[in-house]
Amino acid sequence: MTTEENTPTKTIVDDSTTLHKFDADITQLMSLIINSVYSDKEIFIRELISNSSDALDKIRYLSITDQNLVSEQSELHIKIQTDEDRNVIIIEDTGIGMSKEELIFNLGTIARSGTKQFIKTLSAQDDYSLIGQFGIGFYSVFLVCDKVEVRTKQASGSEHIWTSLSGTGYESWDGSSMASPNAASAIGLLSAYHPDWDNVQLRNRIEESADRRIYEVNPDYESCNGNSGVDCLGKGMVDIYKAIGMDFSPNLLIESSYVDIDSDNDPETLMDSDSILNPGETGSLYVNLQNEIGWVDATSVNTTLTSDNDLVTILENDASYGNISNGSNALESFRISVDPMIDLGDIDFTLFLSGFGDDGYVYFSEIDFSIEVSLSQEGFPYDTNSELRAAPVVIDLDNDNDNEIIMADYFGMVRLFKDGQEVESDVFPYDTGDQIWGSISSADVDLDGLVDLL
Repeated sequence: MTTEENTPTKTIVDDSTTLHKFDADITQLMSLIINSVYSDKEIFIRELISNSSDALDKIRYLSITDQNLVSEQSELHIKIQTDEDRNVIIIEDTGIGMSKEELIFNLGTIARSGTKQFIKTLSAQDDYSLIGQFGIGFYSVFLVCDKVEVRTKQASGSEHIWTSLSGTGYESWDGSSMASPNAASAIGLLSAYHPDWDNVQLRNRIEESADRRIYEVNPDYESCNGNSGVDCLGKGMVDIYKAIGMDFSPNLLIESSYVDIDSDNDPETLMDSDSILNPGETGSLYVNLQNEIGWVDATSVNTTLTSDNDLVTILENDASYGNISNGSNALESFRISVDPMIDLGDIDFTLFLSGFGDDGYVYFSEIDFSIEVSLSQEGFPYDTNSELRAAPVVIDLDNDNDNEIIMADYFGMVRLFKDGQEVESDVFPYDTGDQIWGSISSADVDLDGLVDLL
């Protein structure tokens, strides 16, 4: 539920919206509350939290006989969020929820004599703190706000929305699958940033900014698993950060990273000049940044690379990426060196980013990522896709001062590897036509100056 104080009241209603007038008792009650000079207006928060607590108690009670109402992953809670700049309060609970009929019955009408009795008591005592005793505490919200919106969903039903501008009646309409408590809070925040938007505009923004990674995990459902229709899991997960920020902020991500090892021909060092980082090596760490499509262009992007690993030395830790338009990438490098005694595994880095979005918006972000350090070499380990029972031969077969590796597998294939790649020639791979159980031997058996394999 969201409440707003002194926000614009422009309302555009779509075809699915139903307009209602409050019944006479509620209209009289609203008039008293709106025109009240009662000083202890903070009672409204007590009443709304009490309503949420009742909703939690009810679903907890009903779940004793119907365990489907609350899943094992569900957490019963009440959460309050505020936005002082927009004068908005959002109160969220995971209670029982209401149907559309219950919304209208409970919030638009009074089914008991509580209203009249409260009005009579109020006229005599002018004490709004008694409002909760008459079952109508919800309406105390109009002591402090001009507009209130309730989004609700029953565990076994659909979603519904109820909204009212103080003293003018109320609207109700069917909600969408986004009207869960978290989504309702997100929509409330979006409405606070865009108070002049109608319901269609709010929903369109939530849908166009939704995170569609759910379809990366379930690609068949994007086309409804072969049935008619599209997006059978909805538009995606609600991303309120993007829904609000895409108007003024970029969103920079690390698309990829890799290390280019320095060349070194000194056999006394551990440098091997391949693309795999080993202990004791130095190289350039390239980081490819992407400004996610749908956000604004990023300008004057600067970055600083850090690591908490004491066995990593960052030789050059700053890089300027300049301008990165939305949907595009930029590649820059840093210089790093790892100690020979470093543990094998991932090295954790943090990249701090700064830049600008639209209208001078200052963008800051930090991204954690990792680079693997291992004993592997380029091309190795190598998947032979077969069982090896024979030890390989390491030999300079072509007399170029670099050793090659010759191995034979269980299926009878003899393979030659050079510089991490399998060599395919008129001779290799060679099919012996039978299983190979013993190790290969190499020698110039016929004394012709060429190496023979046995």
